[in-house]
Amino acid sequence: MRDRPRPARLGCRGNAMRRSRLLIIIFVTISTFSAIYAPQPLLAHLAKAFQVDAAHASLITTATLLPLGVAPLFYGLLLESVPAERVLVVAVGLLGFSSLGLAAAESYRVFMVFRLVQGLCAPAVLTCCMTLVASAGDTSAETLRRSMSIYIAATIFGGFFGRFMAGAVSTLLDWRVAFLGLGATLLCGALLVTGLRADTSAAYTRIKPGTLLQVLRLPGFLRIYAIVFCVFFVFASLLNFLPFRLSQLGGGVSELRIGAMYAGYLVGIVVSLMAPRTVRALGNEMRAVLLGLAVFLCVTPVFAVAGAGLSFAAMFVFCGGMFQVHSTAPGLLQRMAGSHRGVVNGLYLSFYYVGGALGTSAPGLVYEHFGWETFVLMLAGVLAFALILAVSLLGLGKTAKTALPVAEQASPPV
Repeated sequence: MRDRPRPARLGCRGNAMRRSRLLIIIFVTISTFSAIYAPQPLLAHLAKAFQVDAAHASLITTATLLPLGVAPLFYGLLLESVPAERVLVVAVGLLGFSSLGLAAAESYRVFMVFRLVQGLCAPAVLTCCMTLVASAGDTSAETLRRSMSIYIAATIFGGFFGRFMAGAVSTLLDWRVAFLGLGATLLCGALLVTGLRADTSAAYTRIKPGTLLQVLRLPGFLRIYAIVFCVFFVFASLLNFLPFRLSQLGGGVSELRIGAMYAGYLVGIVVSLMAPRTVRALGNEMRAVLLGLAVFLCVTPVFAVAGAGLSFAAMFVFCGGMFQVHSTAPGLLQRMAGSHRGVVNGLYLSFYYVGGALGTSAPGLVYEHFGWETFVLMLAGVLAFALILAVSLLGLGKTAKTALPVAEQASPPV
């Protein structure tokens, strides 16, 4: 009789270990997203420090986003033979050392070399984190749903925190100190990851190249991927070139104020959590996507004429529209995926991040040669095209298959 409580104690210990494991993964996720986006509010300052134009400075962000677009095609192969925990230790460690390298860089070329290293490491970190969250211990639908919600919130918070922290530290101390702090944080994360035990259930479903065209030929899929591409193209583009616009406006806009401009990013946490209710209220996913696009399109032209104050307010609406699309489209695709859910999710990641990578670089030519107003109107035109695609897909929301059990769904995009 005295031995009966022991299983309960063991169960409590197991839950504590799972929570500790999840906290480490969340810490690493926030640190990684902070490293990816920390340079963004500093781009105008870095352009002056390294004596390059806006188009070249914008590549600092592109260098990390582009590898994220092809990560699902390659890193899954590595995780089939090497435990995710081992890959994570190496990738987080390299990410930390490369952040220290950024702090020491004396030229644009050296800085870009370290950003390219980060671009290769970040996809490995995020792929491993996503895999470990999806396979952590208790795989019940409710636990998995809660863990994934926490993970997605961590990615959004990391995107804001990295920008705000870098802007604040750069203004109060120096931009190099911001990267030193990130490097130290990531190296601490690598040490924490060494304490994770290898989990044989942490299997990553890689993309099978033979089914890519098959998925793209499914009714409506290519148009949805095009919408996702356009959405992140516009989102990444405006956020990447906004620091140059604010510096152009004058009035003593510091890196701290530029970093605070991204506070609207936090709206994404609320919008993502509310997405299921929004879908139920509107009747189907495509209507929810259409709502997000409409809001996104309506607020984008405001930035063409807005000053710093109005841009700050508009950013909340801008981010709300984008995250409404981003938190809804994957669910629709997975409901329609049939037997190719892993491929569908991998393609979503590829279209999403390739769109973002191109958005942080190509529109720079428009900005340099035609000015800010034309640049913003061009982005609005891209969103108008996406809105037309969404209208043509309204019927899909009514014909989509019944939702798959959560435990069977592919991991959500990072």
